[in-house]
Amino acid sequence: MHSGPSSAQRHDEPVLQFESCGLPLGDGAEEVFSLDLVLRPGELILLQTEDVLHEEAVSQASCGLLEPVSGRVTFRGRDWQAMAPDWSNASRGRIGIVFRQDSWVPHLSMMENIILAQLHHTRRPVDEICLEAARWATRFGLPGLPRDVPAAVSPADREAANLVRAFLGAPSLIVVEHLATQPSAARLQHLVNAMREARERGAAILWLTQDMTLGLNESIPATQRLRLGGTWQDFPAQGARESAA
Repeated sequence: MHSGPSSAQRHDEPVLQFESCGLPLGDGAEEVFSLDLVLRPGELILLQTEDVLHEEAVSQASCGLLEPVSGRVTFRGRDWQAMAPDWSNASRGRIGIVFRQDSWVPHLSMMENIILAQLHHTRRPVDEICLEAARWATRFGLPGLPRDVPAAVSPADREAANLVRAFLGAPSLIVVEHLATQPSAARLQHLVNAMREARERGAAILWLTQDMTLGLNESIPATQRLRLGGTWQDFPAQGARESAA
């Protein structure tokens, strides 16, 4: 059972909302960009960001780890910055993240890394968590849960394990950071299928990318395709010329 916020949620209540937000770029907060975004249950928004700094700001703010300079970011109707520490910690347990880069505790096995958040945020039995993780591992093309330390696991298997960790535990929100390695057609289809399943149970997905070709990929059933560049613009239609920045 999850601690903290109830998993029940009205279908029309946003899972994630940026309300007139000014988000800082980097630690110095010398540059700020604006963001308004509403992500509801079952939606998948593909958002093209200009660069890694913009992506990191959106990703961290989505999880309450970056405080807006202005406006607010809400998760399941609650302002991240107004939450008590215990509540915000429990809320982060309802978020799955596909990290851009390897983000593993080096001395733990890959299996321990994958289930670590579930052990921290929930009271589920370890056997139950491992069983679900093994099912996701099979879905993403792994023969089972990797048990070596991260350094001994191939980059391709670490990439698959990254996806397993993000979808484990039926999160309310899944944030997909830019995939540094172009996924194979098979892995991309596995990912799309996993997203479809998560959306059917009410999860919302925010997919951040700097890859225009990914944004135009018609096999990805996004509810919105947006570009962040000072103003909001729809991705151009397939085959159309990209407008000048």
